Amino acid sequence: MDVRIRAGKSQGAFWQMFGLSQPAASRLECARRGSPALLVLLRLYLAGRIGDADLAAIASGEAVPSRRNEVQLHGPGDS
Repeated sequence: MDVRIRAGKSQGAFWQMFGLSQPAASRLECARRGSPALLVLLRLYLAGRIGDADLAAIASGEAVPSRRNEVQLHGPGDS
């Protein structure tokens, strides 16, 4: 993918940030189709709303600090 190449990352390193193995990344790049959740993460990444550190924190189970002026998403019944 052009995004990965522009980022200067290998296929495995780039897609691992999104939770994909290298073989899954290869299939994704060939088919150019991904799960809805992956596409949301990728769009947020491309828009600069999340970065490498955010993805690493999520992957490791760390809390990601909230940012000012962001839309807060709530589940049903949350206030």
